[in-house]
Amino acid sequence: ILGREMVRLIPVPRPPDVEVPSTYNVSLTPAQQANNWVLGAKAAYLAQARVRITNDISVMDTLATLLFERKIADLLLDRGNTNAASLSLLSYRANDAGRYTPSSKELLDLEKRIDNSHPGFLLQPSAAFIENALAAAAMPGLVDLKSVAWEIYRISSASNNAAPGKYPYPLDVLRTFISDGFLHSNYLAVAALSPSVLTQAHDGASNLLQSIAPRPTAVINLAVRSDTFGRPCTILDLVPASGQRALFHPDNISYRLLESFNLPVGSAVQVFGYTDLGAGDCSVEGIEVISLALNSAPIPTLIDSDGDLMLDSLELLYFGSLGGNGAGDSDGDGFSDLQELLDGTNPMDGLNHGSLIVDLSPPALVMLVNPIDGSFTITFNWPSAYASKIKFGIQSQTDLGGVITTELLPAVQLGPDLFGVNLPAPATETKFYLVTLSLPGS
Repeated sequence: ILGREMVRLIPVPRPPDVEVPSTYNVSLTPAQQANNWVLGAKAAYLAQARVRITNDISVMDTLATLLFERKIADLLLDRGNTNAASLSLLSYRANDAGRYTPSSKELLDLEKRIDNSHPGFLLQPSAAFIENALAAAAMPGLVDLKSVAWEIYRISSASNNAAPGKYPYPLDVLRTFISDGFLHSNYLAVAALSPSVLTQAHDGASNLLQSIAPRPTAVINLAVRSDTFGRPCTILDLVPASGQRALFHPDNISYRLLESFNLPVGSAVQVFGYTDLGAGDCSVEGIEVISLALNSAPIPTLIDSDGDLMLDSLELLYFGSLGGNGAGDSDGDGFSDLQELLDGTNPMDGLNHGSLIVDLSPPALVMLVNPIDGSFTITFNWPSAYASKIKFGIQSQTDLGGVITTELLPAVQLGPDLFGVNLPAPATETKFYLVTLSLPGS
């Protein structure tokens, strides 16, 4: 008695997480350290038990495999791959020589959405859905479809190749029936199947494939948390509902959200993505991001509490504290932190800066007295391009412990990078003056 060809899809088992033992030895060179690690890694992986999978294979496994193959072909055809009309996932078969075999990339790309008309489908869950649907046989036509598969194999087995070539391989006959709804004439002549059963069986196969759900997507509004950045998981708060979501790239890689420019706490983003990830290692439900848009960021408060000409909100955003004084150069690009904030560039990104370095340190003051009436002028140098970004003021006191008076006399530009204030002769014998620099509106 000759056997009959049957096939089954088997998911590739996840490789075990292997911890490589490694101890740093200060007496070894870097090359020796690396070699020790490689030897340790080899030993750790060789010590792992090989995964052994044992399964029985039945006619129903073959039917499920061919239905999954048909679904893959339909998806590729829908995405414009005309080669998929003759697709085979069983390229090892002699009968499948010349049929189109999709690459691993083409298969994995089916898990990614192109647009609303071409959603993504997870391959392993789709295959499992087919197997479970056939086992339950609750959908219309599936009982008839299973009967057709069994009858094809019964006829092929009963012939036992008594008439070679009369009955093609049952796998090929079943594949054609799933695709076209036609049963080979030699099988049809002896099959105990009515025309209505054949019609319902083919309709059942089509309906089953159409019932495979694409990956679920959703548009979700989120807000940046104080701990969104700098952690293994990128977690944001749901808005307006309570709860959190973790953002991922494909393959469960944590989504790095504008890592070089951390968004302020409370920034609102809208994420469109897949919602079928579960919690994973981040303890909260995950979303695989398809697209992300920044809706809004909190309006910075115009407060410079430490008088360093840098808004508190921007200092906290970039530096995490108010400890700077503007004279530093956090990214080492030659532009002071103060100039970068006034320029609107990122003081933490050495590639993001203006075109000309300027000196924004406190200016030296020069006092010129008019000997005729006792009036005087205070002058100082300041880059003209930054005059509108700084508010100059004059304060005075008749004694150092007395009341501070703000002089209502604005500084005016006297020449290139030269500014001054004309002040009348003081009414008292002693008077102290202070030139102030502040941010407009602060």
